[in-house]
Amino acid sequence: MFTLPWKLILELLAVTAILTAIGYAFHTFCEHEREIGRNEIRVADAQAFAAQKAASDKETASLTAQRDAALAAGVNREKLINNLSASSTATVGSLRDTIATISRGVPSDTIETLRTTVTTLSSVFGDCTTKYRAMAETADRHANDQKTLSDAYPTALPPK
Repeated sequence: MFTLPWKLILELLAVTAILTAIGYAFHTFCEHEREIGRNEIRVADAQAFAAQKAASDKETASLTAQRDAALAAGVNREKLINNLSASSTATVGSLRDTIATISRGVPSDTIETLRTTVTTLSSVFGDCTTKYRAMAETADRHANDQKTLSDAYPTALPPK
């Protein structure tokens, strides 16, 4: 009788140890399966992130190329504006010289008012052409800047 309780205690301890081992094995198995699922999610997230980054890089490269092309076109338009301005200045100088030649060609002993009128006309014409040329050049530069910005950043503008 005295050995019976010890035997019962040992059997209970053995059953408890077996149940604990089974529980631990089940827990380890479940944790292993969860880790497999976590790894699958990590891989899927990494692939999605890589695809999103590739698409973003492609869009950035496209927008950068579009911006660079627009800036280059703006530089070309600026050169054209400078050439037109220089041509306009040359034409104005030629017209001013022609008026000055006419003014010098009027004899001084003839109609003095004609000489004064031509001189005044030359002065007014020179002032007008200088101001109109400057205004046209400013307007062309403004239009060029607007076109460059519109071409470089088309998504920033509201739809027309």
